[in-house]
Amino acid sequence: MEQEEISARTPARKSESVSAYILALIVFWTLCVGVSLWINIDRTYRHAEEAARLQARTAFDKDVIYRRWNSRLGGVYAKITEITPPNPYLQDPNRDIQGAGGEPLTKINPAYMTRIVHELGQLSSGILGHITSNKPIRPGNKPDPWEAKALSLLENHQDMKEFAEQQTVNGKSYLRFMGPLVTEESCMPCHAFQGYKVGDQRGGISVSVPMEPFLAQANSALFSLGASHAGLWFFGVAFFFLGGRRLDTHLRERDQAEEQLRGLTQELEFRVTQRTRDVLRRQQELQAFMDNTDAGVYLKDASHAYVLVNKRFAGLIRRAPEEMLGQDNAALLPPSLRSHFDECEREATR
Repeated sequence: MEQEEISARTPARKSESVSAYILALIVFWTLCVGVSLWINIDRTYRHAEEAARLQARTAFDKDVIYRRWNSRLGGVYAKITEITPPNPYLQDPNRDIQGAGGEPLTKINPAYMTRIVHELGQLSSGILGHITSNKPIRPGNKPDPWEAKALSLLENHQDMKEFAEQQTVNGKSYLRFMGPLVTEESCMPCHAFQGYKVGDQRGGISVSVPMEPFLAQANSALFSLGASHAGLWFFGVAFFFLGGRRLDTHLRERDQAEEQLRGLTQELEFRVTQRTRDVLRRQQELQAFMDNTDAGVYLKDASHAYVLVNKRFAGLIRRAPEEMLGQDNAALLPPSLRSHFDECEREATR
């Protein structure tokens, strides 16, 4: 009864083990999908930041190119208007001149041109630009705290060609970028009095790119990322669940087959035991019958070895019955009597 109870509990325990194993796989799969989703979300926002950085770097490179062009020309002249009034911070005796037609002109130096371009860029694209220095000639070029930090990093790390990070400006997210301005030979007429030499970093250009369009694009990608990972998670869970059901069914079928095999084995063992008992009982009955007869009776197998011997026959040759079992005439009888017995047996088997 106890063995039957153990057998009944075994499939249930195996089924519980399969369920626990499937649950562990689902938890592990959920963690894998979650980590993958987190990595892809982080990568998406990193790509958005890198795209903004690329735009800021392009704007900086453009500023450096047209500043170099202006500087190498020694400045350019433009009509004095509301947009281009004389630059009060430009110390040049030829700052204001008259054109051939008597029109008043003023010199536009690189810094002045940069401020004008930045103002136009802010109106058209929302990108903020600011030329700055730790020793500014124009007070408006004084660095703010972030720009001061960026300038310090660029000055103290000569191998650093740029510095950028996300910042909140007036409640909006920007990618703030700072690139260095290196003193060239054409810069010396305006900046030599400040003590700069060719190759010195005399400041930088700060570019602030609005992150809103890049973040909007990244946010729109989150839906597809979430949907794809949700589908992947559902597919994995369904696969584990169906696989677990199939494994559970297989284990149950195997347990049933093993149980049937154990039952058949037990039945076969029982039948063999019963048959053995019957054979022993009949052998005992035959032996009792042979022992109760007055004639000498024996039984041999195909190899002529004694299988059954009654007491009468064993007494005739002066042997114990159990001593004769498994032996032949050559082992039990003297030569003269053995030949007589062999001849009689041959005559009896003809």
